[in-house]
Order: sequence, then C-alpha cells, then structure tokens
Amino acid sequence: MGIMAGCVFYAPPRPDPYNEALRDALGQLQQGQVLFNAPSEMTPGREECVAVRISRSLTEDITAGLKRYGATGRDRLLGDAFMIRVSPFMTVNVSGSAFSIAPLTPADQFLEDGQFTEWPYNVTPLYSGKHPLILTIGI
Repeated sequence: MGIMAGCVFYAPPRPDPYNEALRDALGQLQQGQVLFNAPSEMTPGREECVAVRISRSLTEDITAGLKRYGATGRDRLLGDAFMIRVSPFMTVNVSGSAFSIAPLTPADQFLEDGQFTEWPYNVTPLYSGKHPLILTIGI
C-alpha cells in the first residue's frame, strides 16, 4: 500500500506459485488415522515402550495389540486415534528434553494399504515432574 498525492493505492498480493502448488498437493492427500500410545505417568529411570501408529484407512483398528496404560486399574489407551492427512511415505519423531528416547524403527517409513505402520520407541524419563513428550509427524 502506498500514499501518493493524497491518493491511496492498493495492489493485491500476487499469487505465490509455491503456496498454490503446496495447497494443491495437500488437497490430494487422503484422510487416515494416527494413534500416539504412551503412559500418562512414568517413573524416572524406568524404560517404557511408546508407540505411534498411522493407517491410511479410517476403519482399521489401529489399537489392536497395544499395551494399555491405566493408573486407576482401568485399562485405557492414552488418547484416541484421530484423523490426519496421510501420504504413502511418512516421517515420525518423538522427542522431549527430559527423556532418553531410542527409536526402534527408522523415522521415515512407507504406509501400506490395508495395514497400519508402527513407530515404536523405548522411552526413559530422566527427571521427575511434568514434562512434555512431543510427537512430530511429517508427510
């Protein structure tokens, strides 16, 4: 926007071809589901298995066979599976500065039709207190 001799001129932003291409590519991705299974409470120094599962199917049961966590004696999964856009090739990372985290599979994996893909991690809390365990997913 500029002011010249008492007039206001407005030039609309030019379309960014990269943003448009990215928007088009994202629009072509299909809906899938993800589940992040981790205990809500952990003991410092005690290793726990944490799993991330992603499926290209919205109807597949991606909770099957997972360890269930529950401090009250009632078994439950931490969180529910939720919908995300998926591609045939996904990247998953679990991080947190208060944890020692060892991935058991490569971060970059292909998602096959008809079955979920799993990223298991051995996670050991280093300190007591509330600390975030961060899930990052890339397409």
